[in-house]
Amino acid sequence: MKLDIESVLMGMCWLRLYETEEVTAGRWGYGEKHIREVVREYVQWIGALKEFKITFKGLDPNCKYAPIDDTHVRVEEFKCDPSSKWYSHKFNGPGLGFEAVCDPTNKGRMLWAEGPHPAAMHDITTFRGGKKNQKKNWKKDSLYHRLPDTLMLVGDSAYSGQTDKITTTMDGHAPLTKNYLQE
Repeated sequence: MKLDIESVLMGMCWLRLYETEEVTAGRWGYGEKHIREVVREYVQWIGALKEFKITFKGLDPNCKYAPIDDTHVRVEEFKCDPSSKWYSHKFNGPGLGFEAVCDPTNKGRMLWAEGPHPAAMHDITTFRGGKKNQKKNWKKDSLYHRLPDTLMLVGDSAYSGQTDKITTTMDGHAPLTKNYLQE
């Protein structure tokens, strides 16, 4: 594929602003069909870089703990699939969720990203790749199965229940403990 910088920028702009085809076409001065085809192609190309850029390879051996969180991105309600599964409690509207893990020993380098998924999906379900009582059906490419044995994650209370892989911070922890877990 021949790299066209304007098309890369169109794809990145769409990923950031999540505008409709009509608005994106007006912004860039192309027809809607062109925008649809080019943005789809380049967004898929950008997404394919994930396997090379976001990885646990090169993790500092001194890194024993890494933060995990699920962030929500506000979107327009999906007209083709209206459902409460898109509801985000973080901003009381439709959204998509993205799970992320960063390396605190290497300037916050992204180690893992998963998504998008419906915002109403519970954080621990995303981590496991399925519901607790359906372990045999958990996705094999979920973070639960990909996490290196040498790394323990630190998350909020939404990750309670998987103590072998995630430690949760609690309000009742002593300040020294919280600082240790966040370093």
